[in-house]
Amino acid sequence: PTHRFGEVPVAAPAGEALALLDRLARLVGGLPAEAPPLRPEEILFLDLETTGLSRSAGTLAFLVGLGAWTEDGAALRVEQFLLTDLGTEAGLLAAVQQRLARARLLVTFNGRTFDLPVLRNRAVLCRTRLSLAGPHLDLLPLCRRLFRERLENCRLPTVEAGVLGFRRVDDVSGALAPRLFTAYLAGSPLGILASILEHNRLDVAVLAALLLRLGQHVGAPLDWAEDGEELFGLGRLLLQ
Repeated sequence: PTHRFGEVPVAAPAGEALALLDRLARLVGGLPAEAPPLRPEEILFLDLETTGLSRSAGTLAFLVGLGAWTEDGAALRVEQFLLTDLGTEAGLLAAVQQRLARARLLVTFNGRTFDLPVLRNRAVLCRTRLSLAGPHLDLLPLCRRLFRERLENCRLPTVEAGVLGFRRVDDVSGALAPRLFTAYLAGSPLGILASILEHNRLDVAVLAALLLRLGQHVGAPLDWAEDGEELFGLGRLLLQ
C-alpha cells in the first residue's frame, strides 16, 4: 500500500478520495445514479497484450492483465492470464469472465475502442460468454479532455510522466509483443515473455494511480487543475 507511481500511492482509496472516485464513475463511467456507493474492491483494471493493433477477428489477446484492490485495502493485486496454447483460449476467457462478474466498474485505457472490441470478437469466435456491457470508465478520453493542451500526446507513458511524475525504466515496447509471443509458441522458453509480462503488469497497476489522480482533478478541479485549458475541458465535459 505504500508503493507509489511517481507522486501517487496506490493504496486503496477511502473517505474523500473514494467519494471522488464514486462521483467520477457516475459522471463518465456509466455507474447508475441510483447505485449504492462504490467500494474499492469492486473496481477492476484491465489491459491486454495482443498479436496486433487491429480490432479485427484475427487479433488475439494472448495476455490479459487484471488488477483490483484487496477487500481489506492492504494491496493492489495484479493477475495475469497468459495463453500458453492456442487451444486453451476459451478457458482463458472463462477465467476473465469470473473476475468481470465480481466487478461493478471496469477501468481501462483506450479499452472502449480497442481492448473490449478485441475481447468481444474472441468470445464470439470461441463461443464463450463474456459480459462487457457493465459500467466502464475509459481513462484515455478523459485524459484527452483534461490534458491534451499541455501534453505532447495522450499515450499512456506520456500521461504517466506528465500527470503522475512516473517514468518507466527499461520498459519494452508493446509493439514487440506479437513477435515475442510467436517465438514462445514456436518453442522458446517462457522467459522470452518476461519483459512483456512486466510491461503489462505496469500498464495495469498504473491505471489505479491514474484513476486516483483523475478523481482528484474531476472532483476538486479548483484545487488540482494546472491550467485554464484543463478547466475548460472539464467544463465542456460537465455540460455534456
